[in-house]
Amino acid sequence: MEAEALSRVGQGSRKLDGGWLKVRQFHGLLVKRFHCARRNSKALFSQILLPAFFVCVAMTVALSVPEIGRPPAGRGCWACLPPPPAGSPDDAHS
Repeated sequence: MEAEALSRVGQGSRKLDGGWLKVRQFHGLLVKRFHCARRNSKALFSQILLPAFFVCVAMTVALSVPEIGRPPAGRGCWACLPPPPAGSPDDAHS
């Protein structure tokens, strides 16, 4: 009985593995980052708020850029071509 208790010294009541281990490690990292950032406002700004701002700006820019490579609706491919140069055989028919 005592040998079993000594073999588990420093260990918790149960051993985590797999997905729960990753979840607990991630939670621990977030808590540690929160406590460090609470003491240092520059770190809070540069590690959390500034990257979030840049992500928002990038998403706004990505949504505001029109699609490339698609002609406007209701037009054929002929509308995308440049006009023929003056004096060409194609120009005589029009």
